[in-house]
Amino acid sequence: MSAYFQSSLSKLGIELPLLLREIPLEIRRRVGQFVETGSWVNLPAIIVVAIVTAVLVKGIQESASFNATMVGIKVAQCSS
Repeated sequence: MSAYFQSSLSKLGIELPLLLREIPLEIRRRVGQFVETGSWVNLPAIIVVAIVTAVLVKGIQESASFNATMVGIKVAQCSS
């Protein structure tokens, strides 16, 4: 997902430095150990996770509001 986001940014002319676009540690399967990549943090991955989290939180809030409204209508009908 991070690679897709980075390619979208590059199409817009935004290129992140190497320190902010890769994972800090990478596992080499042949050797079976972690190797430093020279990067600090995978910033595009963090941004993608933050956007997805915001969308999910907004959806949950709207769903809860709708559910509360429907329960209020049903309770009002039953007590009439």
